[in-house]
Amino acid sequence: MKAAILAGGAGIRLRPLTYVYPKVMMPLGGKPLLEHTIEYLKGQGVNEIVLCVAYLRSRIKEYFNDGADFGVKLSYAEADEPLGTAGQLSTAKHILTDTFIVMNGDILTLDDEMRMTGFREKPVLTYLANAGIYVMNPKVFDYIDTDSVPADLERDVFPTMIASHERIGGYMKEASWAHIGSVADLERVDKELFSNGNNHDKPELQAVQRQK
Repeated sequence: MKAAILAGGAGIRLRPLTYVYPKVMMPLGGKPLLEHTIEYLKGQGVNEIVLCVAYLRSRIKEYFNDGADFGVKLSYAEADEPLGTAGQLSTAKHILTDTFIVMNGDILTLDDEMRMTGFREKPVLTYLANAGIYVMNPKVFDYIDTDSVPADLERDVFPTMIASHERIGGYMKEASWAHIGSVADLERVDKELFSNGNNHDKPELQAVQRQK
């Protein structure tokens, strides 16, 4: 099974760090956030990954190349500007022709089915939250309006699919998960997960350079 990682966002809330490097290249534990995601997928047996890139995409391509050094096969679906999660996914339509996995590029995942009746993106509720990891089939592309980008899976596509009586299921799991949406998130996750008891206050807030 192939996977797509949505890595095209501009990371506005991480500025000024993201003026030079894209959000998914921010460092956590001495390596880019995106490298952690690729390692996670590889650990789950996924070896073919499409990176849906846009903003400062050359930085990502320079670091990961074809993925051989990371034990996976990488391809790139490119856009000239951020298109939202759905718009970004649509750039990989020609590659994702069978059931596939989708992951948001700004999450960190370490490692009972239900049917949804509605969908709200990151609601302020003490209930289940969307973790930004999906299994989809190519039919999802029928619900992505590429003439109305930016478009989001969470706000545009999923509610439309549910209203059209498409079946969307959810899987409940307790796991370590973090959304990296701001500098504060970056500092907190780096400290909580990668400090190794050193009690450091802040991560090394500069882009990780690949070791040749």
